[in-house]
Amino acid sequence: MFTITPALLVWSPFFAGYYTYLNMQVAKYRVQTGYMIGDSSEHVVKAPSGAFGKKQLDDPEKIKAAEKHLHIAVRAQGNFAENVPLSLILIALSEINGAPTWVIHSGLALLFTARVAHVELGLKGKHAFQGGRLFGFLTTLFPVNLGFSMYNFALGADSLRTFLSL
Repeated sequence: MFTITPALLVWSPFFAGYYTYLNMQVAKYRVQTGYMIGDSSEHVVKAPSGAFGKKQLDDPEKIKAAEKHLHIAVRAQGNFAENVPLSLILIALSEINGAPTWVIHSGLALLFTARVAHVELGLKGKHAFQGGRLFGFLTTLFPVNLGFSMYNFALGADSLRTFLSL
């Protein structure tokens, strides 16, 4: 069977699975707090009291803790959704245009590790502004996005030179 992006195909369940996990975390804390839109500000849309039965919390202390977890879960899911698609597109373009398989697998492994570290060791950690969050942010930006975009530019540079010489 012929596939255009075999390495990306192999990694897609990991990215989809982790995104699904992040999505389920948001859903869990939405049910616990009753916040269907928003995450604890005055602009929140709440579900009717008891809409989720016993899963909805009623203890103010537990609700406060769940609000904090909801805010982190929303940002974790949002951040993944904001950063991963561009990275995957850049890596896919490299793979489609003949990048060595080891480069593609390395880039995908690095991206996945960076995004998981960003959430699990960063946003969910005690020190959200260092460690995993910093690693995830910098790794996604520089070796992955910048690295693959420069690699793609090098692959397509001849077409740009031809265009500019017309």
